[in-house]
Amino acid sequence: MITRETGKLLDAAVAIEAESALESGNVGFFARSLTQCTLPHSKPENDTITYGKRNGKLSLTVQPGDYLDKKGKPISYGVPYGSIPRLLLCWISTEASRTKSKELVLGHSLSEFMAAIDLTPSWGRRGTAKSLTDQMERLFNCTIRLTYEDSERRTSTRLDVAKTYNLFFHKQPDQGGLWQSTLTLTQDFYEEIVKHPVPLDLRALRSLKKSPLAIDIYCWLTYRMSYLKGATPVTWGQLHGQFGADYARLRDFKRYFSAALQKVAVVYPAVNLQMTADGLTLLPSKTHIPMKGKTMSKS
Repeated sequence: MITRETGKLLDAAVAIEAESALESGNVGFFARSLTQCTLPHSKPENDTITYGKRNGKLSLTVQPGDYLDKKGKPISYGVPYGSIPRLLLCWISTEASRTKSKELVLGHSLSEFMAAIDLTPSWGRRGTAKSLTDQMERLFNCTIRLTYEDSERRTSTRLDVAKTYNLFFHKQPDQGGLWQSTLTLTQDFYEEIVKHPVPLDLRALRSLKKSPLAIDIYCWLTYRMSYLKGATPVTWGQLHGQFGADYARLRDFKRYFSAALQKVAVVYPAVNLQMTADGLTLLPSKTHIPMKGKTMSKS
């Protein structure tokens, strides 16, 4: 029996085969650095402390922001996690690339913005509206730092997403307000987007939205294939370091990674790789979005 998720993957695959992302208006972008070190897939056991992940010479730390309640008690927003921050980052990167502006307009209502990132609105304590606003504030208030370290040097860059934001649609998510919600990006994050964008097919991303791991694999593969010159082995240990912070046991990670990779292969059939006992061997493949004769820098 074909599940609803599988049906969406197959529908996306057919649409992608029939018409390119450029022709159909479905070219999106993602920040390059966040394809190499990624946010947690599920809520960390303690989401009020700094989250960290290391991928070879590159490491990511995410420090949650906080605020004071009416009694002056510090309250943590928590670390962003799951599919929603990834959908947000794609929308932000795509919109900033399109407008060439750090000032982004999110719209008059939460329903309007949810449609833009392909979320079905539902209300209540466990609804998608509540989840979205929670993850927005987690993402917009956290401190993100990427550090590169080898035997000769250590460099560190802050990639906080938001300089300022104004959200006016908390209490009436399905109604338009007098003011539009806005987001102003930090200069560093904006430059990362416009200088090093990773092009994606939005139809593929949306079809994978139930699996943050599949989203990460898709973004990583289309980036790696933009500069891959020959067969490149990637061990299970390396893959676990990059994608597997949520999976303590390597055998569990292998199982979840393999299942997510199968989903990615449905919407990105041109990707050429081999799975072995040791990990993956990546082989030169077409990028999911044509590069127009230009190869993205991997530095």
